[in-house]
Amino acid sequence: MKLLFLGTSHGVPGVGRFCQSILVEAGERMYLFDAGAPAFALLINRGYDLKRLSAIFISHPHSDHTSELPQMLNMTAWAGCFKTLTYGVYLPDTQTVEEIKAAVHTLDCGRHSIPDRTPLHAICDGLIYDDGNLRVTAIETAHMPAALERKSYAFLIEHDGVRVCITGDLQHSMADFPMPDVTGELDALVTECAHFEPEALIEKLQQARTARAMVIHISATDRKIPRLQELADQLDFPLLLPNDGDEFEI
Repeated sequence: MKLLFLGTSHGVPGVGRFCQSILVEAGERMYLFDAGAPAFALLINRGYDLKRLSAIFISHPHSDHTSELPQMLNMTAWAGCFKTLTYGVYLPDTQTVEEIKAAVHTLDCGRHSIPDRTPLHAICDGLIYDDGNLRVTAIETAHMPAALERKSYAFLIEHDGVRVCITGDLQHSMADFPMPDVTGELDALVTECAHFEPEALIEKLQQARTARAMVIHISATDRKIPRLQELADQLDFPLLLPNDGDEFEI
């Protein structure tokens, strides 16, 4: 399994960092986890064959994780070189499904609908995807305020014996941090550090059972980066701080 970090910033893009999006390559197929802009353009510019794209998974409905999705769906509906693409889109709740449909309609002035070959699905806690190549289990988190009645999820990804968890955005208290009793042994844990301090994250990571941790959703100039580097020796595994464009073979 290979991870390509297309975007590693938090809610605000910065110099050299776009909003969050991670491409997972497993065998000959590709899967996109979150779709912060400009994920679609980056894949095209890097020369990826988008016919390999099997599914897109969105952790929660904030714009820094979804803003490229309406553009992707719109282009897939009508643009000549993309009209044969077939992939499913897995969204955190039914309201997000309807909002994405409305966004595509607005972007295209109502000319095209989302085609049946790119269906939108509202997900729930548990196994949500298994194409015989990749399994994805959704783990509900609490990033979205309860009053909004919206959902957020971490994703446990499995391929050929490799297990990776992408936590998505979490609650400030970190009470929803996916723990080993839920994730099991991991080959990589991808998490964020936008909504809490490095010390709190390190404390949680000390309880993780993973071969490596990767921390994103921070800006390149964030004071948290040097602090995380200072604290990394408190862990029994490598702590990595990916930048946009970094690739890792897991």
